[in-house]
Amino acid sequence: HPRRRWELPHRKIPYPTEKRMEIIRHFARLLLSGKVVKALGEFCPYLSIRPASLVNPVLPRKAKRFLSVLTKGEGVKTLSQIEELWRKDPKFLLQEYLELVQWQKQDRLKSIWPPVPQ
Repeated sequence: HPRRRWELPHRKIPYPTEKRMEIIRHFARLLLSGKVVKALGEFCPYLSIRPASLVNPVLPRKAKRFLSVLTKGEGVKTLSQIEELWRKDPKFLLQEYLELVQWQKQDRLKSIWPPVPQ
């Protein structure tokens, strides 16, 4: 046990901008798994890819298309950003999400899109 217990001040350290793609991949993983938007959680068992595959070095083709939409511009990294995009364009990300969901659940997904309260 050290004799001196120095208290270090809490500091906010910005996440490196070169890690932008990593942040977006994790956001996409959480979005698909229903952790960002609870309403999307019901579709998780019907996805053609596992949400965890979005953080793997090698991506399935469908995952690349899904991620490419989220990485445009500054990239979508937060719930507030995606909600803003849905307010501007209610169909944002719908087609890419539909490509990942089994056909049995596609009508249900369309009926709740965008999956946040208006």
